[in-house]
Amino acid sequence: MIDYLERFSTTKPEGYFRAMQHRKPKAFVEIIYFNLREISGQNLSFDTELKAAMVHENRVHTVQSSADIPVILSSSDAEVKIVELIRGTQWVETLSIPYGRIHWGKYRAQLFANGTCLVINNSAVVKIFERSRDGKWDHKTSLFDDDDTAREATEFVSPNSCHVLVNANCIVDELKVSLTKYGGKNSDGKWIELPLGVTDRVFVLDVTRDGRCALVRDTDDLLICDLTDDGPEVSTQSYINSRKAKFSPDGTRVWSIYGRNGAKVYIRGNQGNWLEEYIIEDEKDRYWLWDIKFSPDGTTIALNDSYRVEIHGQQGEGVWGRQAVFDDFSGRRIISEILFSPCGTHGVITLFSNRVEKRVQRIIGKISDGSWVEKASVAANGLVVFSPDQIHVAVYSASDQRITLCELTDEEALPEVTIIEQSQTVNSIEFSTEGSYLVTGSDDGMVRIWGQTGNRRWTERATIAHDEPVHLVQFVMEMTHVLACCNNRTNLYELKPNVLSFSV
Repeated sequence: MIDYLERFSTTKPEGYFRAMQHRKPKAFVEIIYFNLREISGQNLSFDTELKAAMVHENRVHTVQSSADIPVILSSSDAEVKIVELIRGTQWVETLSIPYGRIHWGKYRAQLFANGTCLVINNSAVVKIFERSRDGKWDHKTSLFDDDDTAREATEFVSPNSCHVLVNANCIVDELKVSLTKYGGKNSDGKWIELPLGVTDRVFVLDVTRDGRCALVRDTDDLLICDLTDDGPEVSTQSYINSRKAKFSPDGTRVWSIYGRNGAKVYIRGNQGNWLEEYIIEDEKDRYWLWDIKFSPDGTTIALNDSYRVEIHGQQGEGVWGRQAVFDDFSGRRIISEILFSPCGTHGVITLFSNRVEKRVQRIIGKISDGSWVEKASVAANGLVVFSPDQIHVAVYSASDQRITLCELTDEEALPEVTIIEQSQTVNSIEFSTEGSYLVTGSDDGMVRIWGQTGNRRWTERATIAHDEPVHLVQFVMEMTHVLACCNNRTNLYELKPNVLSFSV
């Protein structure tokens, strides 16, 4: 019993022995009681209750919740819907709005400004809404609304700010030009609309996560703009002919592609200026660079030239170097994406295929000597999801319908923790914020919630059945609710913990 309880205990093991040696059974029972409470509290099972349903004209592709207020967004290619918890008792639909005139391209909707604002984009017009105190969503402004020639509009929004930047390809005097507009809330609480740049070749490349800075290319100049209450202000100008550039996640660095296939990393100086920190020279064996990704901590970057991935990282204070090259992909396999884990010590490379079910993934990671190696290959139609607490990775293989949970370590392999069997194809996997729960959605219409138990075990905590395949699942509102999307329907379920009770 002692050995078993010590697996979960947050107290010193000597506490058990002292209680036994001094013949204090009550103290020993209290310790058992404490640990059982810990076990039950950290590994709850749930009853579930349907609280709201949002039904769309076609398939749902986006769901989102606000971290600050109880607002849930659901979006398809036809319309955007929002439900809100009113007086803490009832979920009510507070917005249902179509995208409007339909053009080719992607249809997007996103909550921002801590859930108090909404931007919707039908690829030609970008509309901004703000939530009033009584819960109504008021239309504040539209960018490119009066321009019938705008196409392929792309918006840049940061979750915690009231700044929206939009690129659009427009036809002016029978010529195709790139125009950019800014929409934002000023210090008086009014929404303003401003053009950005002085030429018709302005293009936003990125915005920092805090919404305070934007990277803008104006003809051949790379501008860094401060986003203020009065609109964008150019703070830094660099004469770099870069077709691509992006901020690091923390906004302290910028990478830019230069030349044929080289790259540079800049770091923000103490005076707010940007200093050249690292140069990746052109190489004849490298193809045109397709993308560059920073790790979440900004200390590692991955270069993707379509046929290989290079990992460059800090090897000391301010010293960078190339740490690995991955190019053994069975011939010229195009790389469609590379993503880092939250801790930046692992990544997943996705190899492109015209058929999604044939896209193979490779998991790479850093080992104890600081080098990077390939740790696992995921069969076609698989999924790789890293936990936010940087401890686990969930690897789903469609060939055997299994989800394998592995630990993220500095070993050359991924130590296996447990295997979760599935009956049909899994379409969506998400960890809870603290990493101790996992939710899955699959073709059999089942949403399953798994919880971590001591001694490296995971057990099923709740099951929700649907008549249609589930293609998207997500924990929301600090894991008090879960969203499940089945074709054109988004269901919101409340998770009600079943807490074990003990008496001493």
